[in-house]
Amino acid sequence: KGWRKNFLKPALLSGTPSSGKTHIYIKTIEYFLKQGKEIIVLVPEISLINQTYKKLNDYYPNQVGVWHSKLKQTEKNYVLHNIYFKKIKIIVSTRSGLFMPFQDLGLIIINEEQDASYKQELNSPFYHSRDVALMRSKFNKNSLLLISNVPSIETYYNMKNNKYYNYRLEDNNSK
Repeated sequence: KGWRKNFLKPALLSGTPSSGKTHIYIKTIEYFLKQGKEIIVLVPEISLINQTYKKLNDYYPNQVGVWHSKLKQTEKNYVLHNIYFKKIKIIVSTRSGLFMPFQDLGLIIINEEQDASYKQELNSPFYHSRDVALMRSKFNKNSLLLISNVPSIETYYNMKNNKYYNYRLEDNNSK
């Protein structure tokens, strides 16, 4: 509830597998779509994009696009065209999705935020996706939702020092 009062403060959503994190972030996406906002959903690996895309496209048909380094230029042009004309409102991507040219960005979700794949260390520019997302959220005044079973040390520190909201879900099947 606290996060709904101040969407500009980053939030950590943590919990065991099958605790309902996916349901929460799908409902959060729905909230922002109803506000006319656009959403970036980051996953750590290209191999996770399709399953995330399929799940989100089931809920929000024809509003979801994908972006990654293996797309052909014609596919990239198609995605950018549909973002420009506001047909794609949700992008599922790896690190590079942070740089999508959304005009009404409302939410960035970083799934498995602790994953080392979010660090760009091999080629310049060197950056960490979480840090870029924090800065983009600050400048654009959009929300940031970090999702993790076991958060990174930096995220844990910020949560413990009340810089991030913390929502911990427990397994629905636990006793």
